[in-house]
Amino acid sequence: MKVCFFHLSDYDVDLIKEKLIEAASYLGGFQKYFNSKDKILLKPNLLASDNPETGVITHPLFFEAVIKFFIEEAKKNDYQLEIACGDSPAVSPSIKVAKDVGIYQICEKYNIPFIDFKGKTQINGNKKNIIKNFEVASEVLNFDKIISLPKLKNHSLTVFTGGMKNLFGVIPGKTKAYLHTRFPDSVVFSKMIVDLADSLKTGLCFMDGIIAHEGEGPRGGNPIKLGYIIVGENPFIVDLLASTLVGYNPKDIPFLKYYSQKHDVSLDIKDHQIYGDQLIFRKDFKRISFYKKTTIPKRFRKGFIYNYLISSRPFIDNKKCLFCLQCYNICPTEPKSILLIENKSSLKDGEIERIEQTSEETKKVDENIEKIKKIEKDKNKFKKLKKLKYNYNTCIRCFCCQEICPHKAIEIKNSLISKLLKSIR
Repeated sequence: MKVCFFHLSDYDVDLIKEKLIEAASYLGGFQKYFNSKDKILLKPNLLASDNPETGVITHPLFFEAVIKFFIEEAKKNDYQLEIACGDSPAVSPSIKVAKDVGIYQICEKYNIPFIDFKGKTQINGNKKNIIKNFEVASEVLNFDKIISLPKLKNHSLTVFTGGMKNLFGVIPGKTKAYLHTRFPDSVVFSKMIVDLADSLKTGLCFMDGIIAHEGEGPRGGNPIKLGYIIVGENPFIVDLLASTLVGYNPKDIPFLKYYSQKHDVSLDIKDHQIYGDQLIFRKDFKRISFYKKTTIPKRFRKGFIYNYLISSRPFIDNKKCLFCLQCYNICPTEPKSILLIENKSSLKDGEIERIEQTSEETKKVDENIEKIKKIEKDKNKFKKLKKLKYNYNTCIRCFCCQEICPHKAIEIKNSLISKLLKSIR
């Protein structure tokens, strides 16, 4: 497979555009990947309304460079392309996020429609896929090519997130929660991501790694300036190069490993054609560890031994928590695995104790949500009375709560066994 790597120190729109044009030439030419009247959907990463400098979302200036690339290539090749942009963030409406981060304004500048994914439809996958049919946003089917514009980041569930994981955004909101409960394991969820990508009409993939996001991704870590621009003929090869450059062994990233097995493709980047600038490896990039939990039978995934000695788990730091309750709202389990409880003096701030969840406790959570809304102006006073904690026996470790927390109040705690395995690797 073919992939291009370039190194730029900042978001110079015209310079990025020139690098993208150069990449298209290296990869076989624009006409190889697009027809003259293609309808193209640009799919940036719009996880949340975060400042683009945090490295959480696709930077709007990178997005603008991609638009200018398509406009210029279309003019050069006498193409009449129809270009649009769309996404389906986990919590906030997509148009709100797009406006907050500047993507929507750029779409308006170039007369490109921004599509809020509201409809639902079924697409058929391969019979050998772990899921035969996907429910996706119906608007997606109106396009000939979906162009993934990912941000280079870690991910607490899939280890790494890039071009393929970014395509999960074509799944409507509530369906995302259903898929998390159906495929709670890292390995199985990653297989579903690959099968979804294979079921979509994807084209070139453009990764924004100029400012990346290291540590507890996809939102709870910190920005790091890498200066990477990676363009490949498909999302897999982009993710393979990106993860290798920041120090991962691709075999430790379940969706890359599964794609390699499914399509008989090498995981060694040296076996692929790389063009552009000299590769820059960043060993200082803070990676996250991955340890399978699929080896533990489902009936044993509860109790003290599993929850504390075997499985990694989300942990709420109540000193940082501002009770926005985004974690509670996004939790896909029924009943919820996040509880609002009395802040007993015997508990230290941030400590999470194991509990058995009952329908009565769940009812208390719903009642307390209304209380929170009423006293939102005095959250510090409320925090002395209440705190959040998990029921680890119902938590499926999808880490959606950590992904969406805007205050970095949720981190992933490695189990004792995970720490021991990490120390001997």
